[in-house]
Amino acid sequence: MAQSDVLINRLLSIWDFITWLDTPLNIPSNTQGPGKFKQMKEEMEGILKEYDKDIDLLPTDLILGHWLTYIFDLVMKADYVWKKPYQIMTYIAYEYRKGSNVSSLLANHIVYKALKDKKTGAIVNYPIYYIGPQINPKKIQRKEKLRSFSHWLDNKHGLIQSLKSTLDNLCNNRDIIYFILNETESAPSDKFLYEAAIKLNKITYPNTQLDHQILVHKRTWAAFRDYVKGDLNEVFWEGAKNSSFENRHRWYKPNKQHLGQLEIPGDVHNNYFFEQIFPLLKKLLEGKKYPDQQPIHYGINFPRVKFFPGIEAIRVIYDDLPMNIKKEIYPEQFDATFAFRFCEKEMCESCPLGSGRIDNFCIGKLVPQNNNLFYCPLKIHTIGSLSYCDPSKCTLLNNPQKYRGMCPQGREID
Repeated sequence: MAQSDVLINRLLSIWDFITWLDTPLNIPSNTQGPGKFKQMKEEMEGILKEYDKDIDLLPTDLILGHWLTYIFDLVMKADYVWKKPYQIMTYIAYEYRKGSNVSSLLANHIVYKALKDKKTGAIVNYPIYYIGPQINPKKIQRKEKLRSFSHWLDNKHGLIQSLKSTLDNLCNNRDIIYFILNETESAPSDKFLYEAAIKLNKITYPNTQLDHQILVHKRTWAAFRDYVKGDLNEVFWEGAKNSSFENRHRWYKPNKQHLGQLEIPGDVHNNYFFEQIFPLLKKLLEGKKYPDQQPIHYGINFPRVKFFPGIEAIRVIYDDLPMNIKKEIYPEQFDATFAFRFCEKEMCESCPLGSGRIDNFCIGKLVPQNNNLFYCPLKIHTIGSLSYCDPSKCTLLNNPQKYRGMCPQGREID
């Protein structure tokens, strides 16, 4: 076997493991609760009825609230982001759909407070976002603080400008789901997710063109990933299924070939993993360069074009793979390494891709037949995620040693 085949098979083994990491919870049918839209609607309305007792949220409100929240997803803990900013942005999205003027809407939900800059010590007017109407910042009560948030990078990153740009550009229909469907209705099936991400990125980050290349923010890819493969796909589909667009059906649980259009959002935490497999990527990409017209990520702490290969290497390798392989994998799956802490903590001895043994953690052979109510210890160990053990579908159970030693651990490959 040629060395190139050996190397690509090595990467595909790693990719196979990443695919397993990226597999969702697999909730058994007898334990499934209400639909995701109904659940999210009821939970959010329960919070927002304090401000509007007649509130009636639609899928587009939850999706637009989610997108506006992603604008602020900078140096914030995830649990904080989805407790405060998401509630506020969903309420803004609701009022926006009901016809509120954009300038008046933002004026009612944003006040400025003089605070000391953490780095320079200078006094800066920081915006504070509220669910309720404008409040005198000197008379903020504890209850109001629970429904407000501020962001110390707000001015530097132009977050208010991005928020206003988004709302201004959606004004024709005030419906983000309609906007996405309309902008991509004529796009071919192998481009519609890509085109949708570009269109949405452009209305929020209008200055995203550099040297004739498109700059796509990492949060654009992160949000779109949620709309097409996460729980929010059900919410998105709830708002799309009764539309008149002929191609609306392709937005319901897109297949893996469609998902191949997504890029890896990427974050500093993914970087630890990519540094370990960098020698393998470098070897596979000898003599190749990053495509001139490929969208560039920005807003991520990753080696990019001038440091190629980096995160984009996965895209270049994927594009060269045979179609029969592409049917089962796609680049965005590597974002599962965000929570993969073995590399950061140098725990190669217990890593399934290093010298660790998968069968030391696996309970698949102990799970009774037709009883998949047990959580997978290996998934908890690797990325801290809950997933039900399903021996009949697990790719790791029958060949636990397949992945051992696949990671080059940052060492050069001859």
